[in-house]
Amino acid sequence: MMTKEQLAKTLNVSGGQFRFFTETKEGMISLCPENVFAWVGDKGYSTSESNEGEDDEPKNMGLFESVNLTLNDINLIACAKGPGSFTGIRIGIATAKAFSDVKKIPVVGVTSLEGLAYNLGSSGLICSLIDAKNNNVYYGLFEFENNELKNTFILSSDNIENVITYIDTLQTNYSSISFIGDGAYLYKNLIVSKLSNKFNNITFAEDTKNLANSISIAKAAYNKYNHGEFGDSNSLVPTYLRACQAERSIKNPENV
Repeated sequence: MMTKEQLAKTLNVSGGQFRFFTETKEGMISLCPENVFAWVGDKGYSTSESNEGEDDEPKNMGLFESVNLTLNDINLIACAKGPGSFTGIRIGIATAKAFSDVKKIPVVGVTSLEGLAYNLGSSGLICSLIDAKNNNVYYGLFEFENNELKNTFILSSDNIENVITYIDTLQTNYSSISFIGDGAYLYKNLIVSKLSNKFNNITFAEDTKNLANSISIAKAAYNKYNHGEFGDSNSLVPTYLRACQAERSIKNPENV
């Protein structure tokens, strides 16, 4: 049986956008290319430690060996499915699908926007904004309760002005809203100036929380799994929200 300290061990391994889960008597452990994150009871443990000198070793296999596990021990695979880098999304999903097919392991897809919202660790109305250049953003508007997703209002991409208008005209009983993501940081002043009459309290995440991380993706995936939101590899599809740059250039070369 693993000790709490062994469960909490974290490896700093670069790689794709997928996560692996297994359960032990101590709790649940999530392995991912950035780190290993463990739940013991209702608490999470994560530290960081260097893993230099292992670049010649297949990273995923080295990840398993570091905690004395194999792919046969994995109960669930979670994958960040976008929006984001088109290449990164495809690589992550392809890898997760391959592992799922070989070992018949269920998979859960989590959008980057939902993962961002889990960074806050709070309840209420949360808007995730990812900068998509040229005054455009990927955005998701969520309702959280006890740090768990309760409702998704929208997942889309649009001009920041249109996004603010959407939020301003949304029928809601909430008097406060939280924003997170690099898009929230970039358009903070505009958001406050446009929405201060609708919400009594507008908060913005700390800089350190404005990027989706493996821990939040893992939390989101585990909650989805507990609610029956998982499937085989065919259930895992990318969330692009808009066409790639090459397609946009062909359709509208002046406004990519």
